[in-house]
Amino acid sequence: MLKLLLIFCGLCSIVFLQPVNGFGKVMFVTDHIEITFRTGPGLENRIIGMLPSGTKLDAKDKQGDWYLVVPMEGPFKGKEGWVLARYLSYSKPKQVALREIKEENLALKKKVAEYEKQVQTLRSSVEQLTNELSRTKTDLEKIQNDYTLLRTESADFLNMKKKLGNLQRELSQLKVINQRLTKENQELKSSENLKWFISGAGVLLCGWLIGLVMGRRRKKRPYLY
Repeated sequence: MLKLLLIFCGLCSIVFLQPVNGFGKVMFVTDHIEITFRTGPGLENRIIGMLPSGTKLDAKDKQGDWYLVVPMEGPFKGKEGWVLARYLSYSKPKQVALREIKEENLALKKKVAEYEKQVQTLRSSVEQLTNELSRTKTDLEKIQNDYTLLRTESADFLNMKKKLGNLQRELSQLKVINQRLTKENQELKSSENLKWFISGAGVLLCGWLIGLVMGRRRKKRPYLY
């Protein structure tokens, strides 16, 4: 379809873009295979060379059935010479137009292939970026979850730290109380031992006094009878 469209555009350019008659215009060798390129306007003049079909010419002058032209391409480019007018045309020969269309078609195919390659590369890049974006979203969700967990654990840590501080203060207070009670207990034990010692000493003293008194009484009895 693209090839047919290009051929149609080329034919339209041939039909509608024909210049008016006059010199200084671009002309082409018609569909004949080759035409003679002579030194003058006549068959008796020397042949400079042969111009193939489709050769682009710059028309300078005309004498009868001959045109003075300057080839714009090929081996005789820039050299003046004469050719028969019936072999010239302002329109590109069909073969030349078709060849140019084919060349343009080939160039377009190459461009299409390049564009397809670029599109494929872009698709691969987009797919890669999509995968990276998906991984980034997953990593972001993980980071958000870790952040939430960290905040929760941080709150728990602060609460535990606060409780630990309270327990440390209570332990310090209990240590002070324990030291005081230990000291009081030791004092109490010392006081109790002293009381027992005094009580024992008192009992011994009382026993000794009673024994002493009873001994004296026993000694006095024989003198009473």
